[in-house]
Amino acid sequence: MKTLFIMRHADATWEEDRWPDFDRPLNEYGEQQAPQMGRRLRMAGLSPDGIVCSAALRTHQTAKHVATELGCNAPVQVRHELYMATIREWERTVCNLPEEWGAALCVAHNPGVQELIIALRQRATRVPPATLAIVSLPIDHWGEFNRSTTIDAIDVWYPER
Repeated sequence: MKTLFIMRHADATWEEDRWPDFDRPLNEYGEQQAPQMGRRLRMAGLSPDGIVCSAALRTHQTAKHVATELGCNAPVQVRHELYMATIREWERTVCNLPEEWGAALCVAHNPGVQELIIALRQRATRVPPATLAIVSLPIDHWGEFNRSTTIDAIDVWYPER
């Protein structure tokens, strides 16, 4: 059994004339959302064994805030392929997660995050910034994962306003 935490980055600035998309930082609200989701995981007794995120600044900031709130000492691994990843890129990324991780947190962007969650839930799902899906997978090895994997359970958490 593996657990996959899929998270969309927290709210980011939209000052496109100041930063290119890749370098957009979290805004003030996003700086609150990301730690909030980490606290919720900690309070639920959930923690990943490792964290991967897109190479974009806002995903890295989100991952770091969540890790800090969890007291997670594992380094955040940056994966360039998660920047605006398609479902196929998501599948490759998950399949290549370290086998010793029983649970992994992956932080990335829409539309890929939303498309993956919809594929796994098999129903429409909105995924605003800082949404976190907790997916229980009936697999023994990450390499067995694909979008049509029958899941044991999926819970979608939205940030509190």
